[in-house]
Amino acid sequence: ELIVAKDAKGVFVVWDTRSGQVLRTISDLNGTGDWWLSPDGHRLLAKSESHVYLWDVNTGAVLGSWQGTFPKFSADGQRILTTTLDTRSCEIHDARSGRKLQAISCFFGESFTPNGRQIVSRSGEWRIQFWDIATGDQLCELASINNTKDWLVFTPEGLFDGSEGGRQSVAFR
Repeated sequence: ELIVAKDAKGVFVVWDTRSGQVLRTISDLNGTGDWWLSPDGHRLLAKSESHVYLWDVNTGAVLGSWQGTFPKFSADGQRILTTTLDTRSCEIHDARSGRKLQAISCFFGESFTPNGRQIVSRSGEWRIQFWDIATGDQLCELASINNTKDWLVFTPEGLFDGSEGGRQSVAFR
């Protein structure tokens, strides 16, 4: 078992929980702010203002870095979701190597679904999209109606459902 902490000088310190010994330090030369440990504890993910950095906790080696913000590990720790604001895309990276696996044209990546097969993104006010990671296709969009409890969900194929108030706001042609 390992514990990782970032000291006041910006150095990540890795301790062995059994012995209490410092195993290694990982210098953060990039001035990252927020950071996350992978669910299995083997990888360290940190972000600066516009970049994401990935380290191997066991060796201290940099596994990758790329442009992006708001990184998140998938529940199984195998993938990383980031948002690239310049290109308005969500990128999925391999958490072992940092290699980009998929880019999806969505505005702001929020999270992986629990089964890890889709991502959830948001755009504008009160709009949430679900995307298939394998294909990059949008599956559906959920929209709040006038910032109320009423909602609609619709697919690219034109299928929809919604709350009673949301369905009343739909016009057919």
